[in-house]
Amino acid sequence: MSRCVALVKPLPSALVRVIAGAIVAAALLSACDDDATGPGQACDVTNPVYGVRLVSRSDTIFARTPARGTDTLTASAQALGRFGAVRANTPIRFTSSDTTVAVVDSLGVVRARGPGQARITAQACGERDSFLVTVASAIATVTVSPDTLTAVAGDTVIVRARATDQTGRALTDVPFTFTVSDTTVASIARTSDSTARVIFKKAGTVRVTAFAEGTSDTSDLTAIARQILQLDAGGDLVCGTGPVGRAY
Repeated sequence: MSRCVALVKPLPSALVRVIAGAIVAAALLSACDDDATGPGQACDVTNPVYGVRLVSRSDTIFARTPARGTDTLTASAQALGRFGAVRANTPIRFTSSDTTVAVVDSLGVVRARGPGQARITAQACGERDSFLVTVASAIATVTVSPDTLTAVAGDTVIVRARATDQTGRALTDVPFTFTVSDTTVASIARTSDSTARVIFKKAGTVRVTAFAEGTSDTSDLTAIARQILQLDAGGDLVCGTGPVGRAY
């Protein structure tokens, strides 16, 4: 039975130094957020990134529900080198702390997703800067008209709702939800995105609420009993005066 003996020769010291250098270089690459390192590269070890600075940003997105493609803001950032000089051609990576509130792309465009707050971070070569973005409703106010009204039992009343933004501009394409406080007194049915029909079943008062995208307004409508208050008989006709000055 023969035996095989493997002889392992020690590596030359020069080769050991090359391998060790490669390991150190790999570690430097890992430490630079996966960017390339070395002279002329994104994370240049001879001229390292000393900081990241956000230079233009807004902190609030007034968004519709659901959010629309135009419900955005744009963040801009710079990588800083030695003595605060701007590092050109250094990629900036943007991230969001809560993608259910806002997402951000590689160009710094922040898109609203839902109400709340998220922290947007710009980073390069291990350095970073961040800010807090708030996503709020684009609807600042809702107004219902008529604000108050006195009708007669059996009457039909049309109510209208209007939404405005933070600047007071009227918003279009806002679908409202309408409710009444007491369905035994009156019923309500939406007739368009911004109008509803209220039918009084009997005398009483109801509060009408118009709701849209987290904002609402109310109006109080009252119906009094249908009755004749005064009669005047003529040769061929009998005239009567009812509630709220109506003639019959």
